[in-house]
Amino acid sequence: MRADNIQGFRSDIVSLLRELDSGIYRWPGGNMLAGYDWRDGIGDIDKRPPRYDYAWNAVESNDVGTEEFLILCDLLNIDPYICVNIGFGDAHSAAQWVEYVNGTKDTPMGRIRAFNGHPEPYHVEWWSIGNEMYGQWQLGHMSIEHYILKHNMFAKAMRDVDPTIKLIASGATPFETSTTVRHHRKPLPSRLPYEFGSREDWSGQLLAHASDNFDFLAEHLYPVTTQAFDADSQKFVPVDDPIVDQVRRVPNRVKAVAESWDHYLKTMPRLKNKNITFALDEWTGGSWRSGFVRTLCAAEGLHEIFRHSDIITMGGYTAVTSCVRFTETDACYSSIGLLFKLYRHHFGTIPVKVSGNSPQHPVKGTIGVDKPLVISGSDTYPLDIVAALTADRKVVTVAIVNPTEPIQELNLNFKGAKFPKNAKKFQIAVPEIDVRNTSGEDLVIEIQESAVEKVPEKMQVAPLSISLYELELR
Repeated sequence: MRADNIQGFRSDIVSLLRELDSGIYRWPGGNMLAGYDWRDGIGDIDKRPPRYDYAWNAVESNDVGTEEFLILCDLLNIDPYICVNIGFGDAHSAAQWVEYVNGTKDTPMGRIRAFNGHPEPYHVEWWSIGNEMYGQWQLGHMSIEHYILKHNMFAKAMRDVDPTIKLIASGATPFETSTTVRHHRKPLPSRLPYEFGSREDWSGQLLAHASDNFDFLAEHLYPVTTQAFDADSQKFVPVDDPIVDQVRRVPNRVKAVAESWDHYLKTMPRLKNKNITFALDEWTGGSWRSGFVRTLCAAEGLHEIFRHSDIITMGGYTAVTSCVRFTETDACYSSIGLLFKLYRHHFGTIPVKVSGNSPQHPVKGTIGVDKPLVISGSDTYPLDIVAALTADRKVVTVAIVNPTEPIQELNLNFKGAKFPKNAKKFQIAVPEIDVRNTSGEDLVIEIQESAVEKVPEKMQVAPLSISLYELELR
């Protein structure tokens, strides 16, 4: 470990992540969770047992465990979110983990935590029960009936220890269980798309049989931007689409979550008084090697999450390492990191309606599998636009994504608002789609800030760009 480390973490990466100000980190999560025993990751690091991780075929050293994760969250001033093992795990062990983290030093697990150097409880609020247990790729994969039984047992045991925690259930709408069949090896129980109310509708079954035992429903989004589902062949097939259509598939999956919730409310009216919302605690889009396309996907996905912030409480992008590029000696922001930094520090929090006269174009796919009934996005094709007021209502922020290679023109009108002459513009743009930042080298992608003397009625929107305007209200 480098001499300038901060409590075991690299100072340069801590600095980048602290400035990113992400709000919340989820751990351990992922496919390894169902084989993880939290007891292996506490106490003296040099005495922790390494374990073989059968999910990723690798050895887990357990050098980073509960304390280290919570130290990192404290260093970054963000909320920790812990996932418990429901795959090969049991409710008693999950409850003990809650007690180890949140119990007083007079409790059995709290005494062990105090012995390990932290007498005071950590007061972790966010907890989820399992990860993607609907998937055949998961260790301990089970049926929805089995999961509901275990979830209810876990929820009771964990809340008996600390009734103040917020619980997230490992849900999956038919969109999620349909799009992930490409990872399954067994014959499918029926043709796609799966129906609401079926055994493959994990979120619907959880809402019907366990809604008293969680506060949020997890949904994971990993749309394949270069494939579309063909209903006749029942397969995802490659498509040679323009970038604008590739990028649209990510917000389409977000829109599908909103449509699912509308269906649940219609079929289960009692949910209106439950205040349950979605936690998109894993989402991304685009190939890992798709360069700036993936950043455009993240931007438009983020826009669609904004549009449905009434039913989506959390959006956890996969993963922290997507935001930074690093070697053993250097680190810098990736273009995705720059995107989240830009919106975190400059985009507002109170939604403002955006309308237009150029509806988004449909993309290939199958409704109910990889596309919603109503296409996502703003009526500003090929651009995607969202707007919001800052919390103090003094500034209107407007964010524009141009996922095309030519310059686009935009006629912009505001109703019920007047602005002074000066404004600010922030922009992330690339000369070509495959460029990316490389740690230890000169940055080729940065946030460019400029002053705008007059709020323009007609804008020139740069190719392959993400632009954000701050407009002060009079």
